[in-house]
Amino acid sequence: MGGYGSGRHFGAPSKATTESRLQLDVRSLKKQNSLKPGTAGVLSWLSNNRETSSLGFKVHQDRIILHYRRHYQDKVWEDVEEIVNLNFTPCNYGGKRVWFLCPQCGRQVLALYLNGKDFLCRHCCRLTYAVQQKTMKDRLFRKARKFRERLAGSRSLFDPIPPKPKGMRWRTYWRFYREAEQTTMKCFAFMDRELEKARRTLLTVEDKLQWRVAKGAEEEASSLKTEHPKGSRG
Repeated sequence: MGGYGSGRHFGAPSKATTESRLQLDVRSLKKQNSLKPGTAGVLSWLSNNRETSSLGFKVHQDRIILHYRRHYQDKVWEDVEEIVNLNFTPCNYGGKRVWFLCPQCGRQVLALYLNGKDFLCRHCCRLTYAVQQKTMKDRLFRKARKFRERLAGSRSLFDPIPPKPKGMRWRTYWRFYREAEQTTMKCFAFMDRELEKARRTLLTVEDKLQWRVAKGAEEEASSLKTEHPKGSRG
């Protein structure tokens, strides 16, 4: 259960996000040492420690071939083979950086996302990052919680900033401490403004109610005078 500032805010319809699609990341493949020519293997996606999707791949000199099956038209399964070209650019301090080339637009990217039966870049899939859909308030609270988590502390802004974790340098700790302190104070200031705004709204509503009650009593008194004018006899 989230704290203050968490949760979904309703407004204009949001776009699909990169987090909602299966992602193929070239950095993960490189970290696993799986981009050498001739390498073949299987990639799996997990949800709650259970495998939900998988694909086979084989790496060639300048491309990677993907093999997978997708659920197509009710209960029919379709075998898919997709070729994704690779590009290599030199790094500043030696070595090469590997990129995917989007099969649809040819854009040089680090990640591809499943769109129908093809893995494409986020631009061709018309995806956005989840953080881009958050309001300024959401981003502020997220930043404050992030620095507290880096210090192995609670996400709650009402808890004190934790002491230095074991193994962390003091210079790094004080940098995170200052960031956590500053963003927490900004969050509290934001909460104060929202509470003051709510208080003013309640006062406005109360004033309107009092005005309506007074006006109703005045109209009722005027109506009684009209029905029973002074000096009239029954």
